[in-house]
Amino acid sequence: MTYFTEQRNGSRESKHHDGVAIVDTDLTWATVRDALAQSDRIEGEFTEGSHGGVQLYQVPKNGSAYDGTHTQEIWVADFGNGVFAVGPQEQVETVIDTRQGESAAVSGALREEAAAAEGLVTAVVNTSTDRSGTTDGSTATRLGADVETTVVEYAPEGETVRLNATFVAVGTEEARRMGSMLSIALAGSQWIDDPEKAAIAEEIFEATTVDATDDRVRVEFEMDAERINTLVERAEALEEDPGAAR
Repeated sequence: MTYFTEQRNGSRESKHHDGVAIVDTDLTWATVRDALAQSDRIEGEFTEGSHGGVQLYQVPKNGSAYDGTHTQEIWVADFGNGVFAVGPQEQVETVIDTRQGESAAVSGALREEAAAAEGLVTAVVNTSTDRSGTTDGSTATRLGADVETTVVEYAPEGETVRLNATFVAVGTEEARRMGSMLSIALAGSQWIDDPEKAAIAEEIFEATTVDATDDRVRVEFEMDAERINTLVERAEALEEDPGAAR
């Protein structure tokens, strides 16, 4: 499954983002429709349409499609080979146009980074627009440097969990500054007053490495899945009862 979304200036205040999922399956539309029809949240008939010769189906409006600002109309494009595009009608039609070469596909750094990313789950985000908008809470403010692209890779191997985050800065100096700041942050367990919480943080930080090379900063975390569960349970116990996890 590939999911993409774009945050425009007008969506910052409403916190609403239109996104589309493109799903490659072994299913037919009849199977998908029957599964949706059995949901308690969906009532009514599916509306049919077409765009660019591709069959479209509008999912009956339901409570789960309401985000507090407006009701989203969810459409499904059936490409006939187990591939579906799901989302608002305009964005679904854009997928069809792109597939048929009538609209430009994602290109540049986003496409290059996505093609190079490895992992069970990967995410590539263009964060360069933060520079032209408000800096409050932006990627640049949080990381202490100007970031063009962020790549996240989740790549479990057996019982080991591996999570990597790569930040592509606007230059070498920016990357060096970000790498130094992240390294300092990973030594922050000494500033945690509670010794139990400090021990948990230290073990997590020790499993994390930071490497700054050229304009890229790579943060890698690797730990046994069972050990992660143990640390999470200890942290939750400390929140409920400070003396419970001793």
